[in-house]
Amino acid sequence: MFPKSTHETLSNKLFQNFRIHPRLERAKFSETDFIISHYAGKVMYTTDTFLEKNRDYIVVEHCNLLASSKCSFVAGLFPSLPDESSRSSYKFSSVASRFKQQLQALMETLSSTEPHYIRCVKPNSLNRPQKFESQSILHQLRCGGVLEAVRISLAGYPTRKTYNEFVDRFGLIALEIIDGRSSTFHFLGLIFIGEKRTSLSRLEDPRRSECSFISPILCAYSCDEKTMTEKILQKLKLENFQLGRTKVFLRAGRLRTFFARKDFISYRLSAISLQAYCRGHLARVTYTSMREAAAATSVQKYVRRWLLRHAYMQLYGSTVLIQSSIRGFSTRQRFLHRKEHRAATLIQRLE
Repeated sequence: MFPKSTHETLSNKLFQNFRIHPRLERAKFSETDFIISHYAGKVMYTTDTFLEKNRDYIVVEHCNLLASSKCSFVAGLFPSLPDESSRSSYKFSSVASRFKQQLQALMETLSSTEPHYIRCVKPNSLNRPQKFESQSILHQLRCGGVLEAVRISLAGYPTRKTYNEFVDRFGLIALEIIDGRSSTFHFLGLIFIGEKRTSLSRLEDPRRSECSFISPILCAYSCDEKTMTEKILQKLKLENFQLGRTKVFLRAGRLRTFFARKDFISYRLSAISLQAYCRGHLARVTYTSMREAAAATSVQKYVRRWLLRHAYMQLYGSTVLIQSSIRGFSTRQRFLHRKEHRAATLIQRLE
């Protein structure tokens, strides 16, 4: 390209060498523009001033001066390359060659590692905030292979849970598997046992704040977590799963079935617990009312008995007084009558 090339000839040479490349296109109405189809979309480049910018040469003394700066930021912008020490300060070194060397060093570093790439998506073509172009982003995701990667992931077993985590989260679905009973009160009893054991575990190890109550139940009944997981899957009649040494592998979307079933059982047990509490509360209220009614009846009985006894005692005293008065009056009348009769008899004798 150097030294007689121009920006027009550069563009023509690009099309001569890469004219059959599917990602290279010629721009319309311009001899110096060309288009490259990146995964995120098409980008137009121009060769104007391209050669002039890359003709700028680098003086090694200047780079060494800046690299020896006391400012770490400035010194970091000019790292020394492996072959710079053997070069003469008068040998031509352009910006493009320096960029090529740095790019090669970067590629060697990346090749020696296992990098994880972050896929960046351009939200809009206007470079404005708070603007989201759905079609453009969908095109970028499709061109970048993200949608294909998601499809491949969904075709396999993207959901992976350890047996401990799976049983802790979904063991509520099949608690009767532990010892063969399916009573609701047995469920509540197991939950009570598990919560008690969980509380003791938290006291022993405060870091186990997220401990579920299913694992202590399994420990109490000596049940294997892998067997429990397999029986839970069989109970829900699921077929698209694989059991590994330490994890269970599920197809995409299967977790929704587990969460729906778990929510149903949780709501059912919660409703039963609430009903039991309400019935117990009503029974206690009724019992208290009956006790209060019985106490009121007993109090009324004793009050009535006291009132009747008091009235009886008053009437009895009055009756005794009246009877004694009548008997005294009768006795006195008989005494007077006898006295008069004796006096009359004595008078008759004297005559």
